[in-house]
Amino acid sequence: MLNQDSKKRIARNPLKPEEVAEIVAFKKYKQQVALIKFKTTKHYKYMNAFCIISFFIYCQFIICFFGPCHFSSNKIIEISEEYNKDRTEQQANSLYSLKIYALGGKFYEAIINDRIDVPNVNSSFLVGKDFLFQKEINVKFDKEGKSYRIKSAEPLMFLSCFVGFLMIVTFFYNLNQNPNSLNAITLMNAITVLCLLLI
Repeated sequence: MLNQDSKKRIARNPLKPEEVAEIVAFKKYKQQVALIKFKTTKHYKYMNAFCIISFFIYCQFIICFFGPCHFSSNKIIEISEEYNKDRTEQQANSLYSLKIYALGGKFYEAIINDRIDVPNVNSSFLVGKDFLFQKEINVKFDKEGKSYRIKSAEPLMFLSCFVGFLMIVTFFYNLNQNPNSLNAITLMNAITVLCLLLI
């Protein structure tokens, strides 16, 4: 019986509310000191600078998809059209896409989803590029007309929107102030920017 009693766990006295508050305050103080020290390091400054630059790269792609971009002229060598499969009488002239073979061995599949006059062979058209990486993202058949996205550029748009949104969430919740999450965010941005360069 004596051995069993000695093996019993000794009951601990619960901490008083004042003691719990002191422990919590001390932990918060340690976290604040660690954060202040981390913010003074080159690691923090360089990685956050890279993340901010990456975010503006994504914004630049999104703006160029829907707004102004750098246009250059090319000439159509061969063109074929593809109509929407399930067409009604009202959609009889609605194009799904145009496949364009242009000078310099260039090929573009423009997503149309609209009623337009199919351009003639040997006619000129405009190819829109983003300002930083000069990626071809849309085409125009009329200088003042509507832009149509290039199908091969759609992954650029998806990556820019998706990772750009993640960056907004990251900075909103201050995840860039934690060393581990900052490393993960920086790696994600590095991979995304590399993909944007290679696509």
